[in-house]
This record gives sequence, structure tokens and C-alpha cells, in this order.
Amino acid sequence: MITAEPATAQVILSLVPIMGGLALCSAHELSFNLPGFTAALITNVSECFQSVYSKVLVSGEKFRCNPAELQFYSGAASLILIIPTSYFIPWETVSLGVNPLIVGYFLINGISFHLQSITANVLMGFLSPTTYSVSNTVKRALLIWISTLVFGNPVTVGAWIGSAFMIAGILLYNQAKTEVVKSVTAAD
Repeated sequence: MITAEPATAQVILSLVPIMGGLALCSAHELSFNLPGFTAALITNVSECFQSVYSKVLVSGEKFRCNPAELQFYSGAASLILIIPTSYFIPWETVSLGVNPLIVGYFLINGISFHLQSITANVLMGFLSPTTYSVSNTVKRALLIWISTLVFGNPVTVGAWIGSAFMIAGILLYNQAKTEVVKSVTAAD
């Protein structure tokens, strides 16, 4: 709706098994708890909004940002928002000792996040926000499965079924998007 990109009923319906499969995987996670699930859900919704508005800014008609500008303005807005909230940090409980290893980890984390954000902004110029969100879901599912393999966490039947739903939904989504592209190309 916001980006005026075509979304057929088939495309929209193909998202249902993806979302349902992800919910099923999450609900059958052995360490599932409602506050954590709610926080993850809020994060996903906010990232979807961010994807849509990033797409608008990267490929806008009246105003267009390049990925570096988008990263700069997002960082500046974050800084403006974080400064007032730092008032609520209980500074007396914050350790004054500086561990160089922790500082190194924070630097690596910051650099990695910056590179991930720049990459996301560049990709946003080529993909629709929905396609980007679907690929993000695939990335998250893949990370869950990799962590399962690396850490040896047990996988429930519900997680297997949820993964199957997600894979089926992704295949349906790709098929639906291909048909939309073909119909738009044929109309031109």
C-alpha cells in the first residue's frame, strides 16, 4: 500500500504459511516464554515498518537517499532518541572498570551492525520490502537451525512442522512474485 507495489491475493496468502510456520517454530521452542516472544514480535513488526520506509527513501520520486545517507540519518535519529533515555540508566550500578576484551567485542558488534545496515539499505534498492522481510525470515530460521546444530539443542516436532510450513510458504511466495513480475512485464 505505502510503496504502491502490486500485491496480488496469491502473494498475500503465500505469507500466511511463512508467518504461521515461524510462529509454530517459536511456540514449540523448548525455552519459549511469552515476554521473549512478544519482544521478538514487536522487533519484527518494527523492522518491517523500517524496511517499507527505507524502500520509500531509497527509491522515492520526490526525495531519494543513497544507502550511506540513509545510514547517516538513521544513526543521527537514533542518537537523538537515545540521549534522553540515558537519563533513566542507573549509573551507580554501572561498572567503572573497562575491560579491553569487552570493548573489542562492542567495536566488532558495532562495525558488524553498521555493515549489515548498509548492506540492507543497498538491497532495499533492488527488492520490495515484502521480499526483504521474507528473506529476513529465512535468515532467522537458518540461524535457528545453525544454532541447533552447533549447540546441540533438541528440536521438537512442532519446530520441524513449522519449518516445513515456512519452506512451503517461501516457495509459494517466490512463485506468486514471479507471476506478478510476468504479468507486469506482459502488460508493458
